Amino acid sequence: MSETAGPFGPWPVLDRHVRYQGRFNIIEEQRLTPDGEITWTTVEARWDSVVALPLWDDGTVTLVRQYRPPLDAVTLEAPGGGSPKGIDPAVYAARELAEEVGIEASDLTRLTTTVAFSGAIDAKIHIFLARRLRAIPSAGRDAHEFIEIVRVPF
Repeated sequence: MSETAGPFGPWPVLDRHVRYQGRFNIIEEQRLTPDGEITWTTVEARWDSVVALPLWDDGTVTLVRQYRPPLDAVTLEAPGGGSPKGIDPAVYAARELAEEVGIEASDLTRLTTTVAFSGAIDAKIHIFLARRLRAIPSAGRDAHEFIEIVRVPF
């Protein structure tokens, strides 16, 4: 993610309206493009997230199976969750491993940071590889979190 000035950005904000505030915010912004046109953009402003892929010494990984209402589908995914902006995401990656799947990692390596839908959502996704693992008692899942812990070959 580059913050290079010029035709690639940033585009000045001329007007801004918060249309919804709640667990996330919906913001409309009127911006001036490099060619002098005025355009409206809609942004969902929300918290960042973390994902930690726990890789065991035997070559297996621990994933979670859960129902995701926005997709109306059951997914199989690496443990993860929310991470407040401005705080080291590694702290939250370790917390999610402990809470969701009862794992502690001695080696937590940041692989990358990405954005799932950069045209409309400002949240970053911090992705970690967790190694040198040990099972611990789960620190407790969030309310209404119904998951199945699954260990499969990488």
